[in-house]
Amino acid sequence: MSTGTLRNGMGYLLVPRDHPSGELTLELVVRAGRFHDPDESPGLSRVVQRCAYESAEGYDPSAVLARMQAQGVEIEDRFLDATMMRMTRYTLRLRSVDDETVALCLGFLRQVADGLSFDDPGIARATAMVREEHRAVSGLGRRINEQVMPRLFPDSRFADRMVAIGALVEAPPSLHDVRAFYDAWYVPERMALVAVGDCDAAPLLDEIRTVFGDLVRQSSPPEPEAGVQPTSDVTGLAVADPELGVRASQLIVVDHVKESRRTEADLRREVLERLALERVRMALVEAMDSGRAPFQSVSVDVAWLPGNCRMTFAQASGLASTWEEVQAALVREVRRAQTQPLGEGMLQSLTRTVLVDVARQAQRRRTMDGGELALRCAEAFDSGLVLMAPDEHVKRTMQVLQDIDEQDIREAVMLTFDLSRAACIAMMPTTDVQPTGAEVAAAFRRAAVETPHSPVMELARAPLLDAPLAPGRVTQLLAHPRAGVVTAWLDNGVVVHHRQATSPPGRARIVITLTGGQIEEQAETRGLTQHASVLWEAPATRRHAVADIRQSMRGHDVTLRGRTEEDRVRLELEGSIEDLEAGLELAYLLLTEPVIDDGAFERWQASQESLLEMRRFLPASVMVRALWNRLLPPFDTRPRPLTVDDVRATPLHAVQEWIELLVSCAPIEVAVVGDLGREEGIDLVRRTLGALPPRARVTADLHDDLRVVERRRGPVNETVVIDSMSEHASVLVGFPGVDASDRRARVALDLAAQVLRGRLDDTLREGGSLVGAVQVQNAPAASYPGFGLFVATATTAPDQADAVAERMIGAYERLATSGPTAQELNLARLALAARWKRASSDSAEWADLLSTSIYHDHPPELFLSEPELLDAVSGDEVRDTVRSLWGEDTRIRIVVKPQAMDLAREQQQRPR
Repeated sequence: MSTGTLRNGMGYLLVPRDHPSGELTLELVVRAGRFHDPDESPGLSRVVQRCAYESAEGYDPSAVLARMQAQGVEIEDRFLDATMMRMTRYTLRLRSVDDETVALCLGFLRQVADGLSFDDPGIARATAMVREEHRAVSGLGRRINEQVMPRLFPDSRFADRMVAIGALVEAPPSLHDVRAFYDAWYVPERMALVAVGDCDAAPLLDEIRTVFGDLVRQSSPPEPEAGVQPTSDVTGLAVADPELGVRASQLIVVDHVKESRRTEADLRREVLERLALERVRMALVEAMDSGRAPFQSVSVDVAWLPGNCRMTFAQASGLASTWEEVQAALVREVRRAQTQPLGEGMLQSLTRTVLVDVARQAQRRRTMDGGELALRCAEAFDSGLVLMAPDEHVKRTMQVLQDIDEQDIREAVMLTFDLSRAACIAMMPTTDVQPTGAEVAAAFRRAAVETPHSPVMELARAPLLDAPLAPGRVTQLLAHPRAGVVTAWLDNGVVVHHRQATSPPGRARIVITLTGGQIEEQAETRGLTQHASVLWEAPATRRHAVADIRQSMRGHDVTLRGRTEEDRVRLELEGSIEDLEAGLELAYLLLTEPVIDDGAFERWQASQESLLEMRRFLPASVMVRALWNRLLPPFDTRPRPLTVDDVRATPLHAVQEWIELLVSCAPIEVAVVGDLGREEGIDLVRRTLGALPPRARVTADLHDDLRVVERRRGPVNETVVIDSMSEHASVLVGFPGVDASDRRARVALDLAAQVLRGRLDDTLREGGSLVGAVQVQNAPAASYPGFGLFVATATTAPDQADAVAERMIGAYERLATSGPTAQELNLARLALAARWKRASSDSAEWADLLSTSIYHDHPPELFLSEPELLDAVSGDEVRDTVRSLWGEDTRIRIVVKPQAMDLAREQQQRPR
């Protein structure tokens, strides 16, 4: 990384890397965001940001933007995250790093830095867009924020700005206010140019000096006071909302601490903070797994606030009937983490876990998306944080950990989670009896004075396997030279695909496909596969309880996650080469002697009930359910989302029987992608999964008889009104799509989706924005042929929903009639080619693709031929494909609107 400052005070952060090759992300960061908005103009910083793309008198970016897009530059300004609390980002992703494209993009960013012009029409258009973006994020989370922030941080600018994100004034800000904000805050000392990607740092820095070096040095106004104060005494808050489906408790401690790694003392403080967070997380998870606490879910984290403040919090949602039970259990377990002695083995396990986490983050920095790494650099610029090289961070963390003992960790937990000055927040539905803040604080104090009796916490790590496994034999090999893939069949029927990838170094990803599951369910077994996902979240076997397995895997640099899909269960292992075998041994046990833990099952059902109840209030969720209800025949329930009744009607014994049947006989397809050779990768699977009981081989026609589902014909035209406090409606317009096996039609619709997205962005914002978010998706059918979908969705004001739907229908009609222009087709091809290029160098993409290569009849050679197919599909073919599928008899139109909820709003309880 190269960092520095130009003579005028402007900073730069350059991160050369060759992943993915031929791509570069350029980002202008301005340290001015919502925090700097004037009191009378909330949202002004975002309006200024949007004006950079709006024509005004003396300023017309359209020609430059069109040239950049024609050269494959992606302008990443899709939503509110471009304007953050303390900074604004202008991000360009270059798919070609030639001198002309780089110069063009730097020229645009220079124009943003000091060359913007504004007029009233442009400000009005920008304000309308921002207003709809804010409306799109309205919901439960924002309402909770509106209750918590002003009480947690009274009279603070930070709290005001956190709440004001949803309160943009209806009238656009004045031209004077916009110009004054821009002139005051857009100055070199508050700017930095971030570059991440395939570039040579020296010539790029010369270009940056040439383009930005003549900006005039000038001072910005003093940084506003955040008004955030450290917590100094126990404070209680009660939060209620009609749509809150759980009872939860949160404790928060705020300290004056500057985020920094400039000195060894800074790094030691950071490491101790990590250890404290992990120690508390460990206590909460152990209490949940053992049933000692009535927790449904737990989380522990830290956030950095304006004014050099650190906010540490621990939260638990509960199965309990009252908020007091959840809060008392949360406080008790934090006290346990503060007081319980750690044995030597547990201490080593805890420090190893933190080191593994730091190493994982370091590995992610090497391969993360350029835009995401640019954001990390921008945050570092804003906070003054020194970003160490990944290997250096791991090395120095290891050195610090060697000098930390058990007493240091206990003191760190006491300091980080100082219960004598914590804010405690009780959250509940409005149907509960509402406590006062004083009552919440009093209950917190009563719980905090108790010290739970806890003997020394020892590491009870025992080998998961009683004896070495009997490895399988490779019976057949097949090479795919062009893709660098080798396929091996084992004698027990398991098939494994291997592909070597050296990035990230020393790591690999293994995806295990258990074919079947949900697609095999019938009416009486509906939902069993989804319920069985408890096994992957809380792994247990006949010989090992959940807590035993968690302890055994603690400190291993490998993670195992499971996911239920329409026609398979997908298990994914990711980790260091050295620890993958431990992960595969755990997978072997779960596939031979799985046990659904009854406590975990109860928590899963309770969380699903709460989630499904809350989704009744979300327009987008209601829209998806309405869509499937109209497309599927009433007698086939498999692809439909679960209901609360489905969850409540599913007994544990039925889930246990179902998962035992599935793991014992489901054909298995495995993908190994990472930094290990062919023999090493295949041998790793042979020694572990090769010991599984024999089963049938995976074939492309497996479950073909179960994939036949009669789709209900005819148009869909529905308007659904829901009882919700949401401020926005959701709109969906589309048509039945194609099957994934029809590759040419699928690519034509991928191109059509890119074209339609650009058109809808323009169409729905003519004369003032009607929408806050637009998405267009081509979802070809894989599991159930004939159920492909091509849909556009948007969020908008409820009274504008019908008008938005009509404009969307008009855009479809024009695309089906005239097809894309040559320029639109070129831009769509560039976007899809860049997406394919990123996917072709991504280990995760390859692992997912290969894990169903046989099952879904998609050999790797087809993936590699995608660019040729992309170039072969013409604009006329795009038009004809859309025309063949879009019509009055196939059109899908669904609008979901919230009804007036004035009474519910009046009844909503505020903290007392």
